[in-house]
Parts: sequence; structure tokens; C-alpha cells
Amino acid sequence: MKNRIKAILMLIILLSCIVYTWEEADETMKDIMFYGLLFSFILSAFWDAFKNKKSSRKDDDSKE
Repeated sequence: MKNRIKAILMLIILLSCIVYTWEEADETMKDIMFYGLLFSFILSAFWDAFKNKKSSRKDDDSKE
């Protein structure tokens, strides 16, 4: 639970920094930030999916 609170606070801080930087950035920087964030979210989604699939295999193996 403590780690979850830390993660939420860090996400709020990160989003605040992004919004502030977004208003000051030119078009090229906005493109870099947008595609960087998009790539990181997609990568984290794949990572979570792979991690959950791997952990479910361990659960299936332990049931046998």
C-alpha cells in the first residue's frame, strides 16, 4: 500500500512537470514528448501483460 501511494504521488509530480514543460515547448519538443510518453505507456503495458502471463504460469505449475 505504501508503494502504491508513492507511485501515485510520483505520477502526479511527473504529469505536473509534463504539463508545465508542454506549455513552454516548441512543436518539435512536443512531438518528442508525446511519442516518448506513448512509447513508454505501450512498453509498460506489454511488460505488465508479459509479467502477469509469466506469474500465472507459475501459479498453474504449483497447482499440479
